[in-house]
Amino acid sequence: MGLLVAAILWINEFPDVKADLSVGKRTAMARVGPQRSLKVYEAMLAGAFACLPLAVAIGSAPPTALLALLAAPLAAKTVKAARANYGDPHALIPANGGTILLAIVFGMLVIGGVGLAALLP
Repeated sequence: MGLLVAAILWINEFPDVKADLSVGKRTAMARVGPQRSLKVYEAMLAGAFACLPLAVAIGSAPPTALLALLAAPLAAKTVKAARANYGDPHALIPANGGTILLAIVFGMLVIGGVGLAALLP
C-alpha cells in the first residue's frame, strides 16, 4: 500500500516539473526527468503487486490476500494513460484518478482477502 500511496504523490508531480525547474527547484522528479520519472512510477506500481505474493510466500499474508492481484488490469490501464499523457497536465488527470482508484481497489481487495481468510476454517 505504501508504494501505491507513493505513486499517487509521484504522479501528481508531473505537472509541476517545468514550473519547478523554471524557479530553480530541484525536486526528485525534476532531477530524474520526465521519462525516467515515468519508469519510477511504473516501478512503484509493479512493486506493490510484487510485494503481495512475497508477503504470502513468507507467511505475512494469507493466500486469499492475492485477491488484490485482480486489480492488475486497472494498474495496466493507469500506466497506459500515464505513458500517453505524462507531458500534458490536463490529459494526465485520468492517470492521476486511476492511481488513486487503484490504491483504493487494491487495498479493499487485500482487506477482503485477509477477512476471507479469517472466515475460512
